Amino acid sequence: MKLNPWMVTAHYMLSALMIGLTAIYLNRVYRYFGPSAQAEELKAQELPAASGLMKALGYLGASLVFLLLLAGTVVTGTGPHAGDATAARHLFDPVVVARNHGLLVWIYCASLLVFYLLARKHQWAPALGRSSLLVLVTLLIQAAIGYTQYFNGLPVLLVEAHLLGSALFTLAASSLAERQLTLSSAKQRDLARQRLVG
Repeated sequence: MKLNPWMVTAHYMLSALMIGLTAIYLNRVYRYFGPSAQAEELKAQELPAASGLMKALGYLGASLVFLLLLAGTVVTGTGPHAGDATAARHLFDPVVVARNHGLLVWIYCASLLVFYLLARKHQWAPALGRSSLLVLVTLLIQAAIGYTQYFNGLPVLLVEAHLLGSALFTLAASSLAERQLTLSSAKQRDLARQRLVG
C-alpha cells in the first residue's frame, strides 16, 4: 500500500500489542516461578487498601498508553520519516499532532504520580513501586529524546531511538498495568495463587 500512514499505524499498534502481551507473560512467569509473588504480596488473602483506586488507575493507564502510542504513530505519519520522498503523509499540522502526543504523555505522567502517591499512602506491594519506577525512567528517557527531536528538526537517528524507547516504554507500562489489574482483583489474585509453584 506504498507505506500508507494508516497501515504503518496499524503495523506499529499490532507490534505494541505483542510487546504488551510479552510483558504480561513475563510478569506471570516471574510471578509463578520466581520471587515476584512475594514482592507482589500475592499470598495475602485480603485485597490491598483502596484496591478500587488501584484498578481504576490500571485501566486509566492502559487507556492512556494506547492513546499516546496511537498519537505517536500519527506524529510519525505526519513527519518526514514515514517512508521515502514519494510515500504518503498525513496532512495534519505536525506541530499540533506533536503537541497533542506530548499532552497525552503529560496526562499519563500525572496518573503515574497519583498512583505513586496512593501506593505510598496505602502501602501497596513493593513490586508496584518498582514497576512504576521503571515506567518513569523509560518515560523520562523518551521525553528527553522526543523534545530533542522536536527542537532539532527530527534527526533520523533520534527518531529511531524514540521508536526503540517506545517499545521499552510499552513493555514497562504494560507490566505495571497488568500488576495493577491483577493485584486489585480478588478473582485474579485467587487465580494467580492457584498457579504458584512452590
